[in-house]
Amino acid sequence: MTSVEARRTPRFTIMKEKDGGLRLVLPPQRDVEVGLFYGVSLVLWGFVEVFVIRQLLFGSPAQPVAFLVAWLIAFTLVGGLTVLAFLWNVIGREVVTLDGETLTIRRAVGRLGWSGAYSRKKMCHLHAASRLPFGPFNGFGANNPQAWGAMNGCIAFHYQYATHRFGAGIDEEEAKHLIAVIRQHGGGFGDGAAVAIQ
Repeated sequence: MTSVEARRTPRFTIMKEKDGGLRLVLPPQRDVEVGLFYGVSLVLWGFVEVFVIRQLLFGSPAQPVAFLVAWLIAFTLVGGLTVLAFLWNVIGREVVTLDGETLTIRRAVGRLGWSGAYSRKKMCHLHAASRLPFGPFNGFGANNPQAWGAMNGCIAFHYQYATHRFGAGIDEEEAKHLIAVIRQHGGGFGDGAAVAIQ
């Protein structure tokens, strides 16, 4: 009987830029449990939104209109954040760009996104780390806000007295591989550059 080595396809893309930079495209942490929770929440949110709007437009004049309007605004904002979290779970991605001076992390859902730039000289202790627990059955990361989807990740580094993470959709082995690629691309990770991968 012949044995075949099973190799998993990496869930990330590594691209070398024309200007000598490095670009990593990483998936979000796709979690069926969290995706279903957000999906069901959005269906219920939609029903409640329609009901409250209907009450405001066609309800009795004796109802507390100011309270309903304030509640509707707050509920709509929470629903918008839930839509964003659901889309992040389904189609989000992280794009990490590394040039001579800066590591930039862009988290995006389609064209909508946000970025953070970090000086490589001020970064230290780039290492693989366990993903923070998150989900409806472990408090949605209530004890650590970084566990919330986009801020979570298996690659961590220290920067100006805080720990930052990325690589939410990869595992620790993939994180170790990407850290080696980042280190091969050049130094400049401050005092932590010599620290071994944990």
